[in-house]
Amino acid sequence: MENVVCDTPNNPERRRAFRMPYHSPVHYTNTSVNGAGTVIDISSGGMFMETPFPLTVGDQLSIAFLLRNSKRPMIIEGIITRSTRTGVGVQFLWS
Repeated sequence: MENVVCDTPNNPERRRAFRMPYHSPVHYTNTSVNGAGTVIDISSGGMFMETPFPLTVGDQLSIAFLLRNSKRPMIIEGIITRSTRTGVGVQFLWS
């Protein structure tokens, strides 16, 4: 199912999977930063997370967050695909 909420003539929807609202603390690391933020929405292909730290499109991160009803954090690699003043869009890199 495609998420077409943001689909407009000037901003076509590029997501391949439906995103759902989701609020969870998130911790991330890469070679130059160790940070924290909040997952705002999530899909099988990625997430948007709010973070006060500036991150760059193309940076790869190791991300840890809790899924509902889990006791251990999910740890996954991701790449930043977009950056806004409030956070970043991350595409998951499934192994």
